[in-house]
Amino acid sequence: MFLHSYTDLVPDLQFVVVKFNEIAGFKGVGANFSLTKPFGLADEFWNLISSHFERLKLIDRYDELGNDEIAEILKDCHIHLESGGQNFRKFLRGRAKDRCNVYGRNHWIAVLMESMAKHANLDRWVKGV
Repeated sequence: MFLHSYTDLVPDLQFVVVKFNEIAGFKGVGANFSLTKPFGLADEFWNLISSHFERLKLIDRYDELGNDEIAEILKDCHIHLESGGQNFRKFLRGRAKDRCNVYGRNHWIAVLMESMAKHANLDRWVKGV
């Protein structure tokens, strides 16, 4: 079973989530994506969503692409600061909001950007670029 972009109405609920991995002694940060069933979502629709992600191996793809995307996002935040920008969290939240508006709240890069913007260690990650 797959989601169909014209016939299936995707609920405006968050189901793609990301956790960050930092390894002591290494400069970088990694990401692991997963699906979490939102409270109140009908089992029938949840089964469709999870089947869609499993059959297309989307979480595996997001995990594979995530580290490169993190590096790009951190570099963009660093460039923002070097160019006179003051608040890279606000900058990153703006980019996440734009992705969300265009692709939906569960687009993996929108989820990644928003989660990074909220993360307590973002300052250290940006300064480490």
